[in-house]
Amino acid sequence: MKKRYLLLAAILILSGCSQTTSTPKKTTSSSSATSQSHTVKKTVPKATLGTLVGHAFVQTKDATKAIRVTSSTSGYYLETLANRDGVFESTDSGIFAADLTLKGRIFTFTGRAQPQASANTIQFQLTKTGNLKQLPDGPVYKKVPQDDLDRLAQQNQ
Repeated sequence: MKKRYLLLAAILILSGCSQTTSTPKKTTSSSSATSQSHTVKKTVPKATLGTLVGHAFVQTKDATKAIRVTSSTSGYYLETLANRDGVFESTDSGIFAADLTLKGRIFTFTGRAQPQASANTIQFQLTKTGNLKQLPDGPVYKKVPQDDLDRLAQQNQ
């Protein structure tokens, strides 16, 4: 009778061993190995007309200069702004009643230039980081949080 129990125990032990060897467990020796395996991939923002329209952008190198894009029944309006005495005001160098086209990641405004504008066409490229670069070699703009130029003006005083 003891031989039967020993034989049964040996079979159970061997069957249990064969299951653990067929599926090896993965173990990590430290928490740094886990953090390295999870790389966060930044997504490149998609260029759409909504990227610009209704939003304000401030220059990255000069926070006293900004642009705002709005739309109306007569077309799009690219307003150029400057911080004067703590308030962003128009510089009269934007474009109004403009057509806004998007080709790839390049936005083109073509319309009526305001009195102090140098041209009636302005182009911006949406960078992979989500900023706007004025083409061909103009300044770079970043989106204003909540499009709140008043709060931005107060922070820069």
